[in-house]
Amino acid sequence: MQYIVVILTFPQHLFLKNAATLEKSNLRIMSNYKYYTTVLSKVSFDNELFSKEYEKACRDLNERDLIRLKRWYCVFLIQNPHLELIQ
Repeated sequence: MQYIVVILTFPQHLFLKNAATLEKSNLRIMSNYKYYTTVLSKVSFDNELFSKEYEKACRDLNERDLIRLKRWYCVFLIQNPHLELIQ
């Protein structure tokens, strides 16, 4: 079985997540945590943009996903030393 992966904006993601027709399609909706880690990985070339997206993710994620994101962030900083630590 093949899947199509689509990167959506957060509002699009929420809209499609609630749509009943998705249950019958091959389109997979990624979790909010996965969405933000993907976005952060893609904007890691710019420290300022990375910081803004990280702060947005911290505001939007639930408590469980926020803990996961902070763990991911620590590992990601070690792997990408050009990024500055965000307080």
